[in-house]
Amino acid sequence: MNSEIFLEKTHQKQLDEIRKNSQEVLFQMLIHHYKTPGKMLRPLFGFKLAGALGLNPEIAIPWCAACEMLHNATLIHDDLQDGDTIRRGQPTVWKVFGSNQAINAGDFLLTLPPKIILESPSSDEIKMKLIEEFSTTSSRIVEGQSIEFTLPQKVHSKEIKELYERCISYKTSQLFVGVAKGIAFLSKQEASKVESIEIAFRELGNIFQIQDDLLDLYGDKQRGNFGNDIKEGKISSLMVSYLSLYPNDDFKILEVLLKNRTLTTQDEVLYVKDIFSTKGPLSSSLDSISNRVEILRSLELTQNNEEFRNLVFKSLVKTLSPIQHLFEGKKFIQEQTWNF
Repeated sequence: MNSEIFLEKTHQKQLDEIRKNSQEVLFQMLIHHYKTPGKMLRPLFGFKLAGALGLNPEIAIPWCAACEMLHNATLIHDDLQDGDTIRRGQPTVWKVFGSNQAINAGDFLLTLPPKIILESPSSDEIKMKLIEEFSTTSSRIVEGQSIEFTLPQKVHSKEIKELYERCISYKTSQLFVGVAKGIAFLSKQEASKVESIEIAFRELGNIFQIQDDLLDLYGDKQRGNFGNDIKEGKISSLMVSYLSLYPNDDFKILEVLLKNRTLTTQDEVLYVKDIFSTKGPLSSSLDSISNRVEILRSLELTQNNEEFRNLVFKSLVKTLSPIQHLFEGKKFIQEQTWNF
C-alpha cells in the first residue's frame, strides 16, 4: 500500500462513520467541511512511521482516522473562535451554518473516535492504550488552545516563555505525538522506544510551530502580506524571545502588538521586524530550532533505526526549507551530519 491509498482509505473511514452516525443538518455540515480533506499531514506521518517500525499500514488506518477526526473537530472550533471565514478554499462551517451549529459539528466529531478505536481489530489491551492516548491528546489540545488565548495578558509575566512552550507543545505538537504513540502501541514497541518516538514527534511539532512563527515575518505564508501575526497580536516565538531579552519592553514593541489590528501600519510592522532582526530575538529563535534539531539527532532510535532517521531528517528538511535563508552563518541541518 502506498501513501496515497492509505490517505484515501483514512479519509473514507471518516466519511463512512459520518454517514452511519449523522443525519440532516449535522450530516450536511460535516460533508461540507470534509469536501476537501486537506493535507492530512498527521495520517501521512502515521503511515511513514508504520513503515519505519515494520507495521502493516492497514492496521493503522482506524487509529489515524480517529486522530484526523479529532483534528477536524478542532479546526471547526478554531475557525469559529478565530473568526476565520475560509478553510481549504471554501467558507468555514460557522460561516455557512452559524456559530451554534459549528459548535455542534465539532462536538460531534469528538464523539466518534473512541467508537472507531473500539471497533478496530486490535487486541483489547491495545485498544485501551489507544483510548487513553486519545483522551490525553484531546485534553492537551484543548489546554493548549486555552493557554493561547491567555498569552496576550501574560506578556509581563516571568512565566511567558514557559506558557508559550506549553501552548505549542500541546496545541500544535500533541496530535503529532498522539498519532505517533498510537502507531508505536500498534507495532508493540518497548517502553524506551515509545518514549523516544514521543520526544521526536513533540520536537518536530515544536520546530514546525517556531518555523511558522518566523515565516510570518521572514518568508511567505501565502496570506497576501507579511507580519499578520503582529497585526493580530499573536504571541510568537519571536515575541517570547524579545520579552526574555527585554522584559522592560525597551523598544516599545508591545504597543504595536497590543493595539487594534486595523490601526497597525505596515511601517510599524517593519519597525518590529527590524528590532527582531538586529536586537537578538530572531537569532534566539533560530538557536531554539538548532537546539531541538540536536535533540532529535541524539535520540538512540534516530541513531539506530535508519528508516526512522530518514523520516525525521526529511521532515526537518521539508519543515525548515522555507526559512533556510535565515540560517546563513548559523548551524543548519546538513545531510552529512546525519550519517552516523
